[in-house]
Parts: sequence; C-alpha cells; structure tokens
Amino acid sequence: MPINEISNVNVLEVDGEQGPGVAITIALDIANPATLADFIPQVVEAFKTEHHDTPRANILLISILGDLSADEFARQWHELNAPDTLLAEYFESLDHADVIQGTPDGALLSSASLLETDDE
Repeated sequence: MPINEISNVNVLEVDGEQGPGVAITIALDIANPATLADFIPQVVEAFKTEHHDTPRANILLISILGDLSADEFARQWHELNAPDTLLAEYFESLDHADVIQGTPDGALLSSASLLETDDE
C-alpha cells in the first residue's frame, strides 16, 4: 500500500516583499490521500517541533507532491486540528501559513492558506 510521508523539513531565513522572516518548510509526498486523516497529525507534530526550536518563525509553507489539492489538505487540517490549543498558539505568531500542491518539475497546481480568516 502506498504511504504518505514527510520528505523534508527545513528552516530558512527569507527576505521577501514584506521584509525578512523565518520560514518553516515541510515537503510532503502524498501517495495515499485516503489516509490523510492519519497522516496530518504527523505533519502537525513536525511543525510544532520545528516551531518550538525556532520560535521566531513567522512563515509556514507546506508543499505537496501527489494527488491531493491544497484546498482539500487545508480543509482536513482545520477539521482535525480545531481543538489543538498549542497549534493555535503557534499559529498566532505566523504572518503566512500556506500549502501548495505542485509537480516534480515545479509547476504549481493549487494553493491555499492555513490561516483562518473572519469570513470562513
């Protein structure tokens, strides 16, 4: 059975249009979207570990390779993590938290924000 896995976790200093920042990047290989509910907690733990070690991080970027849209990942992320108060606390320090779905050659297929807005 194909598995989902975290292929890379990185912390990067970035300098963008809104100034310098620290980004936590998490690359995912999604081979079995049907088991996403069991996999997202692993992604959350990877983020929380990195954020704990890098509390000045203000950007989260999750990239997906595989047959799962960014919107679907974001929907399940919010659904599964609503009661996680530590995650909510960490998210308060983020200026950006995005998920993108791409191809191995770098083409963008979909994107979504993981930050909840008032109009959701």
